[in-house]
Amino acid sequence: MRPVDIAMIGLSAALYAVVGILTSLGIVSPVVGVVRFWPAVIVPAVFAVLFGPWVGGIGAAVGIFISDMVYPGHGIPLLSLTVGVPANFLGFFLIGYISNKNVGTKEIALGLGIG
Repeated sequence: MRPVDIAMIGLSAALYAVVGILTSLGIVSPVVGVVRFWPAVIVPAVFAVLFGPWVGGIGAAVGIFISDMVYPGHGIPLLSLTVGVPANFLGFFLIGYISNKNVGTKEIALGLGIG
């Protein structure tokens, strides 16, 4: 991993946490449980596309953990580490991985047909 990747991971995590806390509008879904409306997901997605899957995945995992610990009413490290961190890492790693692949319309149609 290059030094620029490490710097981008830190920047992505910090921006994700700060933007997430600032834009969390307190909208929760009582049907599904305590799920926040989270428009800040654009931050690690952009970093994943621009700098690769590892930067997006690790930045999202660290950022969601920080925001979970700071956000009022959450602060449950075990919940964040078992659900939020792995899900964010995997989701944004896949966004970065897929965006850097050379996928044509034939592969997309095949994937949609199978899935």
